[in-house]
Amino acid sequence: MPYTISDLGTHLYLELSGRFTTQELGQLFNEVNHLEDLAASPLDRITDLTKATDIALDFSSLFPIALQRSKKRFSAPIKSAFIASQPSEVGMARMFISINTNPLITFKIFSTNREALRWINPQGGEAFQETHPDDNEAKDIS
Repeated sequence: MPYTISDLGTHLYLELSGRFTTQELGQLFNEVNHLEDLAASPLDRITDLTKATDIALDFSSLFPIALQRSKKRFSAPIKSAFIASQPSEVGMARMFISINTNPLITFKIFSTNREALRWINPQGGEAFQETHPDDNEAKDIS
């Protein structure tokens, strides 16, 4: 699979890798929906796009998923962070954000895991630095 989903307790961590297509996008969101349905309360999430070598998606493939997410009802607000370091990754994240209008989801784009985690989990974000020392200077690129 060109993605992994990890439930880290405080949030979901989604990592795309290799070639990522419309088919994988549908599978990923089916799995995320299933995890959301099982969770006692909505989980924040971090989606890391930096290991994907080819994100073969366009507006027509993102729109149905974003529309579905826009209509989903959550019991509490959700933070959704994208990690994107290349212009194409940032563009893909911005396209998804622009068509997802769910008022309970707040999106931000970051260039490193460290900064995304600090936003998702301000109290515990510092502990992440010890396990990801390769994250250098970070900036919010929303």
